[in-house]
Amino acid sequence: MDRYLVVSSDGHAGPPANRYRDYLDPAYRTMFDEHQRALQALILQRREELGGDNSEFIRRWEKLTGGDGGLLAAHDSAARLAILDSEGVTCEVLYPDADVLGAGRVAASPFGSGLGGGAGYEPDVAMAGARANRKRVGGPSGLRPPQWQTTAGPPTACAPACAAHRAVRRG
Repeated sequence: MDRYLVVSSDGHAGPPANRYRDYLDPAYRTMFDEHQRALQALILQRREELGGDNSEFIRRWEKLTGGDGGLLAAHDSAARLAILDSEGVTCEVLYPDADVLGAGRVAASPFGSGLGGGAGYEPDVAMAGARANRKRVGGPSGLRPPQWQTTAGPPTACAPACAAHRAVRRG
């Protein structure tokens, strides 16, 4: 066999946090702003506890990867497709939590709606975050090029609410 189908099954995507705001339903934007301020305060507190920040790690990572380490590709579809094409990847499974390195320059899907499974949030809030991510990825100005297909991944902690929501929508 001389042909292989390469599928990346552990991709992570997401923009800088402030870019999610416009995709949220207006009713959740104040809560999002408060969450972002609290998160920044927590990050600063953690840096103080650890005696510094991760700028040295970021510098070494960028040197090792010859640029930004692929962070632009976490939210820029042209950059992402260029990397996938250069590596021979046909398709990929993406998770809405791009900051797996802890670099702080890209964000997780709002309100724990990514791999956090909605933990710590009411189901309607976590679902608002999941909807914002879905709009960002699949919308007219989103990440998705025409050849990509996307699907929503509701937070697992919200399974009962999601089932109820589907039942109501079906009538």
